[in-house]
Amino acid sequence: MWILFLGLLCCPVMMCQLSRPNSPLLGGYQEACPLGEQNLPELIAAIMASSHEILAPLLAMNLEPEILRLEKQVVAGVNYRLLVRFANGSCHKIVVFEPLLLRDEIDGEYRQKPMEVKSVDSAECPTGPVTCPFKS
Repeated sequence: MWILFLGLLCCPVMMCQLSRPNSPLLGGYQEACPLGEQNLPELIAAIMASSHEILAPLLAMNLEPEILRLEKQVVAGVNYRLLVRFANGSCHKIVVFEPLLLRDEIDGEYRQKPMEVKSVDSAECPTGPVTCPFKS
């Protein structure tokens, strides 16, 4: 009985999502343009400050990251999934997390924790310049 009730309850939500084929998945990543991203300096700073085992050798050689692709996911903060090319020609998928503002329990002030690199994976580099919007 409960299964039938839950199925009927979820049906309208599923139909709304299916009827809009170009709409983003709720809770999923959405493409953004790195050329106009206001947090771009903070994202690059988070990458440059990372001690991740894959990034450390690249950063030790002072290789500047170039953000080729950017996707955002709003969770308890924002996950930024980036496709980054370094000056040596290597590309990596990097996930950077930006936490929500947190209120200090002592003085009541809101503070922003720094962005943090959560994962790094090797990736294939695309050809051509960075353009917005992206179409793969």
